[in-house]
Amino acid sequence: MPGTQILAAWAENSTVGTVGSLELYNKFNIIFETSMACPHASGEAALLRAAHPSWSPAAIRSAIMTTADPSHNTGQPIKGTGLRDQSSPTRCSTRA
Repeated sequence: MPGTQILAAWAENSTVGTVGSLELYNKFNIIFETSMACPHASGEAALLRAAHPSWSPAAIRSAIMTTADPSHNTGQPIKGTGLRDQSSPTRCSTRA
């Protein structure tokens, strides 16, 4: 699902969680919102547009959707939200 487990900048004065009565703060947080996928997809689209200025929006979307990879940089499968299910470009593309 797009936007799941996105590492994002976080306001330093906002808690990222609590352990007992101790509030935890950090500059980054893992966020679970579909809208978090938008900056990543927009950045990818902007890079493709810069590299291929003659491509239509449909061509850019097609390039993004057809080159998705279900493996991370070590070659192992990317896990789904439950960390048990294997993710796939198809699962992501159905939500786009």
